[in-house]
Amino acid sequence: LSVRLEDWLRREAMLGAAVLLCAALLGAFAGTLAAAPTGGATLTPQNGPFLATQQAGNYAITLNIVPAKFGSNTFTVTVQDSKGALVTNAIIVATLTNLDMDMGAPDVALKPVGANSPGVYSGEGDMTMGGHWGVVVKVVPPGAPQPLTPSFKLTVGY
Repeated sequence: LSVRLEDWLRREAMLGAAVLLCAALLGAFAGTLAAAPTGGATLTPQNGPFLATQQAGNYAITLNIVPAKFGSNTFTVTVQDSKGALVTNAIIVATLTNLDMDMGAPDVALKPVGANSPGVYSGEGDMTMGGHWGVVVKVVPPGAPQPLTPSFKLTVGY
């Protein structure tokens, strides 16, 4: 009985070690196992700034996120009208949404950069974890009856 019990305990210890190894591997490779977002997503590499432009009505909205990583990021939006002129005095808010889990949707208010950069708005915001993120940029040009809401998707690394 003693020999059988020792044999069983050895097997159980090896099985426990195998489970711990699998858990460690899942933790290490969790970012590579996540499914990519669907619906025409625009993805950025996990180690670089994000830059994309979308048409919204008669306006071109360009979003630049630096460094596009976990933590504090700088969000910069450039707004141009259909003639290519930069739009000043707009109200801009970026809403961040983690697409992998429900973490709320914090807003980042963007302010004009200054007189030297008309039509460029910037603000600081946090991406609280790596993974797939959606950014909805709400732009209200002067005199517009309703906001423009282009949507961007990206992958954020650590």
